[in-house]
Amino acid sequence: MTRYVLAITLLVCLAATGRAPAAATPDETIAATYGKDLAQAERTPEPADDVALGRRMLDDARNRPAADPLVPALCDKAYALTVDQDGGIQIAVDAMTCLAEAVPDRRQEARTRTIDARQQHYQKSRGRERGVAGERLLATLVQIADELLASARFAQAATLYRRALPLATNLHDINRNQIEAKLEYAQTRQAFISQADRLKTHLTDKPDDRQARDKLVRILALELDDPQAAAKQIDFQRDDPTNKYILLAGMSVEKLPAPACAALGTWYHNLATGASTHGRILALERARTYYRRFLETAKPDAADRPAVEQALARANDTLADIAATSPALTLLTCEEFTTKFADRFPASNNVAGKGAATASSNWGDRKPGHALRGERTGAAWSLGGPSGWFRAEWDPPVSGRYILLFGRDGAPGGNPWGRAFLTINDANPRRIVGMSSAHVFIIDLGLTVPVKNLKLQIQGKMYPGLAAVEIHPGEDEK
Repeated sequence: MTRYVLAITLLVCLAATGRAPAAATPDETIAATYGKDLAQAERTPEPADDVALGRRMLDDARNRPAADPLVPALCDKAYALTVDQDGGIQIAVDAMTCLAEAVPDRRQEARTRTIDARQQHYQKSRGRERGVAGERLLATLVQIADELLASARFAQAATLYRRALPLATNLHDINRNQIEAKLEYAQTRQAFISQADRLKTHLTDKPDDRQARDKLVRILALELDDPQAAAKQIDFQRDDPTNKYILLAGMSVEKLPAPACAALGTWYHNLATGASTHGRILALERARTYYRRFLETAKPDAADRPAVEQALARANDTLADIAATSPALTLLTCEEFTTKFADRFPASNNVAGKGAATASSNWGDRKPGHALRGERTGAAWSLGGPSGWFRAEWDPPVSGRYILLFGRDGAPGGNPWGRAFLTINDANPRRIVGMSSAHVFIIDLGLTVPVKNLKLQIQGKMYPGLAAVEIHPGEDEK
């Protein structure tokens, strides 16, 4: 029977029955489209045909609208074909990325399978490939943990950070302190959430337990930075000044009169004592927001102005001390910086130019002060040998969140810094790894604070140096 006759016969039958053909399921469509290739891949032990077929299916999925029901089925099949095959790991990972974008409800499943793929590849790898596989597993764990952290899924984030930490120790020293800080943050946030939930349950049975209620209110207002939730737990039968402050804190700062801003700034400043590290940051950031609002709106001759100015300076100094102890460090090539980050850090926002710099030595006319001119290429300063130190100071301090270190010109990897340490505001030194020519370090303090000084201790090779040191404010301060 010819295809034409078969088609006519089918139409006649449909007309007689009045029924349309049932839509093919995604699995049926895949079997009809790829059945021969799937059978071939199953028959042969070589990975090449599995990988090639998985790539075709992934390309097919990417070329379809996200709402197409065939997309998740194609992603699942591409993952299954490639995850166990040599050369297939990236296709498997990309398939899960495609799945998460197409079906948000399966995002967590896709994350788990991506980690499983990276873990499996790491365990199977040997020699140099194992190191690369470990780095990629580490990056995946941290990326997904960061996403969970941003969505306040602290327990899940902490689990992944704990899993990443041994890899950071063995494979990528530069990220270890950063991961430890994120893990500590996730654990403490989850602990406070769990504690708040237990106190709420307790107060349901014993609503008159003042001590428990006060503890709950403090956790909500300070550690979780949620004064609106704290206000719901207030006992209005009590004449407690805290009630007033919590209600005011739940209001928009723009609606508060100047005296209320000064009072709230002092209240939050006092709350910072005895709080967790992150609780201190939250309280002091709140305090300086209220202090600044007071200074913007109060009359120039207001009696409280000198005291508020001094309190704001103390809050800034304390925040600077906290931020300098655990900055986040990101190492990039100059090409990566130009492509991905240059737009975020325009030269016009650099505030480092008014500082002064000294060094243990310099090569010829490459003097340390030249590194503060803001010229991102060249060799503004180089050591007169392989090892030494560089120090920059700002008096008065400059306000910044990001410190950028641009390595001197040269071939990527040339004039390496070797064993190097960074100190900001005379805090404890932090080891930095991997700096050399044609590279950029982005140092994120986490919040905009006064930067008084920085020091670099270098034990490198040849003539390590800098093209520039820049300081940029946070996005909300520009």
